[in-house]
Amino acid sequence: LFTHKNAFAGGLDFPENTSKGLARSGASTASAQDPTALWFNPAGLAHARGSQTNLDIQFSKLNSRFTRSSFEYDAASSSLVGRNDFDPVTNQENPFIAPFLATSYDFGRDDFALGIGVFGPHAHGRRNYPVDGPNRYMIVSSDVLMAYYTLGAAWKPTKKFSIGASVQWVDLLKSQYGVVVNMPLQELTGLPTAATEQSASDVLFELDVTDRFTPTAVFGLWYQAHPRLEIAFSTRPLPVHLEGRGTFELTPQGPTMTNILETMLQVNDKSVGLDLSLPAWFRGGFRYRHLNENGKELWDIEVDFVYEMWSVLQDFDVTLGSDFEIILGADGEPSPLTVDPIKLPKKYKDTYSLRLGSTIYISDALDIHGGAFFESAASPKAYTHLDFTASERLGLTTGLTYKSDSYEISLAYGHIFQPTRTVSAEETMVYQLHPVSPCKPPYEENCHSGNPGKPPGVPAGGGTFESGFHVWSAGVTMFFGGDP
Repeated sequence: LFTHKNAFAGGLDFPENTSKGLARSGASTASAQDPTALWFNPAGLAHARGSQTNLDIQFSKLNSRFTRSSFEYDAASSSLVGRNDFDPVTNQENPFIAPFLATSYDFGRDDFALGIGVFGPHAHGRRNYPVDGPNRYMIVSSDVLMAYYTLGAAWKPTKKFSIGASVQWVDLLKSQYGVVVNMPLQELTGLPTAATEQSASDVLFELDVTDRFTPTAVFGLWYQAHPRLEIAFSTRPLPVHLEGRGTFELTPQGPTMTNILETMLQVNDKSVGLDLSLPAWFRGGFRYRHLNENGKELWDIEVDFVYEMWSVLQDFDVTLGSDFEIILGADGEPSPLTVDPIKLPKKYKDTYSLRLGSTIYISDALDIHGGAFFESAASPKAYTHLDFTASERLGLTTGLTYKSDSYEISLAYGHIFQPTRTVSAEETMVYQLHPVSPCKPPYEENCHSGNPGKPPGVPAGGGTFESGFHVWSAGVTMFFGGDP
């Protein structure tokens, strides 16, 4: 079992895995005391009695709309001039499905439990936009498949304290990404070009990489300061560095580039690398339990604070094969062509989120959940992009759980609001890609005079970004011995 993730995780994920976790807006660091603690806080495993197995299926729908402002550089005035307005484009993918599977066993002991699971990050996976639309210089499509294979254990030396840890194998089974790049004939011959929308020079660049093994770990603590108050903490203390390796394809988008790729450009090495990092994170929670005179819990409320160190991800680093050749003239001999590594700037910031969740125990058979959260933005305004909707977020969630002696069934829904961002062509740092341009950072030499200090392409990220999520989840937990 696994989940697709759009090149990966505040920032790029949204709260939260599992049905109960979603219904409580991710406020589960202290309250997760079943197999799902493998994700939230492995110390909670120590409270899972008997043998338990949890399966959750999450469905998410990304509503994303981009209206691009069209500009190009005028060489005479060395300034941006408008040409025309583009029609809006939307994400064309269907609702995305992500499963979560975990099981735990206490070996008949009151102070220990072991858990094992396989799941992915909580995110919407695929994007799909028109290959000839105004989005094409940012993204055409993406499809990433990632799994966390997880083994965890927890020990409860006293009734009021537990400690736990999970080791994880991060498996990037697939990371596919498509974007249109611009490769004018002049640049193939080493000359700078004007920054214009030359659709005749468009080439669809598609990469497909994997990184089948990257280790990481999660640690957690749980403490009952009072029968009514629980305090919990969990962390992935180190970032996860992924080194995707695979191949790429170039597909011309018009007759001009078809002729060039067939007669002039030879690509003898289609290897590609994509390096990026997932953040270290820290989460802490305070949970209040309201008890009746007999000590039975009637309802609870939990407040969590989550900090994710997304500043570790400043760029997507793409390296291409080293064997490119260009043929000039009918009788020309192949000459080496240098294609430098490509940096896709992100400049992410660390993020924080506040999560509030509550459960009301209506009866022995029915629980009602609810929650809300706020999450800060990972992406600065100038780097707003269609590949990840990494802006500020506000979410409202709810759900319910039906319980019996041998199983529980949970349902949840969440709506995630994201503010509209309008980025001008002058301020955006997202540009049309020119992989063979002689204009290189810091963009001072061999660059078009009408584009001083800027990348060689036209600004691709100028426009209005609108987005939001609908998230549904359904899950079942089976109990085999012990008290649920």
